[in-house]
Amino acid sequence: MKYSFLRVFALEVDVPPILLATGDAPEKRTRAQYLKDVFSNRIEFEHWGKGLIYIPISVDDLPDGAVCSGRIGAQKRESVNASPEELFEPEIVTSWRAANFLIDTRNYNDGQKIAMQHRADVGKPLSILNSLVRHINEVNVDSGWELAVNAITEKTTFWEAVGEFEGQITRAEFSYATPNVLGLRSKINKRLKGYKDAENANRVKVILENEKGALNLNSQEVKDAVEYTSEGGGSTKLKVGAQIVYDSEDDEKAVTFETDDQLGLEQADARKGIIDRLFKK
Repeated sequence: MKYSFLRVFALEVDVPPILLATGDAPEKRTRAQYLKDVFSNRIEFEHWGKGLIYIPISVDDLPDGAVCSGRIGAQKRESVNASPEELFEPEIVTSWRAANFLIDTRNYNDGQKIAMQHRADVGKPLSILNSLVRHINEVNVDSGWELAVNAITEKTTFWEAVGEFEGQITRAEFSYATPNVLGLRSKINKRLKGYKDAENANRVKVILENEKGALNLNSQEVKDAVEYTSEGGGSTKLKVGAQIVYDSEDDEKAVTFETDDQLGLEQADARKGIIDRLFKK
């Protein structure tokens, strides 16, 4: 199986004032508890006009948190043929395709992580999870938390693109989630904290442009930006004119390994093996 790694941020937000005024505000939960509660329940959501369903399978409680396991499934309709006795008459069959999903709610120094199985017949993990967390945020506006998800990527692929298109890159975009919970120390951290404290921004975008392709992308600030975004703190794009030559959202860090059975989440031993491989403290 191939799993993509993603970073999930649970950002503290204000509870609607009307709930505070009426005393109907829910009890405040920790970040880890909120994630555990959310992913312990069935979730039906829309992705590009199609209905998808998240089904929880297990919650494995660990000394310092929990790993929630489940699957995200999409319904498929395909044309097949009936039996020879039925003259191979064409018919439409409806079935489901599902991808494994695991979220480690433990408090890492660098935030919580998600691993989702790659299945082309279900969809791209980052795109699906953006739709899922958008739905979660919409139906949990009184939770005191807002979720955001970004891909964890390989830093080397960014620098390979910089080298390949040296002297041609006209635009570099860095989009950051705030505040920084990754434990990375740089000047960017202070700047992002300022945007969060002063303007209450939960996302900040920085754009560097030079129409002649003379951008200097070897500065310390760019190195810090790549470090931050590659760990799931945001996203990065490079352009040559109108052409996108690098997009971190298409560069999800992944791991491939075999399991004892096709899916490996129902059996406790198999599930523990997957968790140990995917999430290392």
